[in-house]
Amino acid sequence: GLPPGGTKYGMGVQGNGDIWVGSFSGAHNLYHYKWDEQMWVGLGQGGGSILGVAADKEGRIWGAGTGPCRLVKADAETDTYLETNIALPGCGSPWGVSIDNEGYVWVVDKQNKAYKVDPDTYQIVTQVSGLVGPYTYCDMTGAGLNLQVNPPG
Repeated sequence: GLPPGGTKYGMGVQGNGDIWVGSFSGAHNLYHYKWDEQMWVGLGQGGGSILGVAADKEGRIWGAGTGPCRLVKADAETDTYLETNIALPGCGSPWGVSIDNEGYVWVVDKQNKAYKVDPDTYQIVTQVSGLVGPYTYCDMTGAGLNLQVNPPG
């Protein structure tokens, strides 16, 4: 089942099969389903809504944050936010987040742009503009296929 309370949106899956879900209302903006424990854990408020969600190979969980527009980073092992306000200058409506095959974090802004962010320094490596109505909220790069998801059981 879904985590209690709030309205859920995007989701991401870790290599161990754990599920992460963003939310735009309720007491928590990010939820973690732990397969081993068969339970949901809410991470609390992450500075506003979190829509798209993606997991990288380093155990970091990334979310497209709104209100204000930003990138959010959480730690999968400790179920804590590491950063709740990674700046995306000029961003208006972040929707999707994905990890590419080099480990960079991509954030899709529905206001016709996308950002490629270095996951360690948070530097914007590339900003793509001129897109027309870009919309995604989960793995848009296909790199998630490389996580080799193997849920327990």
